Amino acid sequence: MEKLFSLSPVTNESIMGVLSKFYIICRITKEQDKQLNAAGLRSKMPMGWNEDEDSVFARYEAVGISVVRPNFSGK
Repeated sequence: MEKLFSLSPVTNESIMGVLSKFYIICRITKEQDKQLNAAGLRSKMPMGWNEDEDSVFARYEAVGISVVRPNFSGK
């Protein structure tokens, strides 16, 4: 949300740029949720994370959760 509120100028393109980069949905187990919470990473990224250089999945990777990206091509 902070990224969206700080956009200047606010255009459809700038909004879509933020959403396409940072709006990620992952389904995790209750145990994985506990891991994220215990590490303090439920809603923030790991210390030192750099949005321009680091993975948007860094919080999951930090606690050992593997992210599997779906194949929507139908193959």
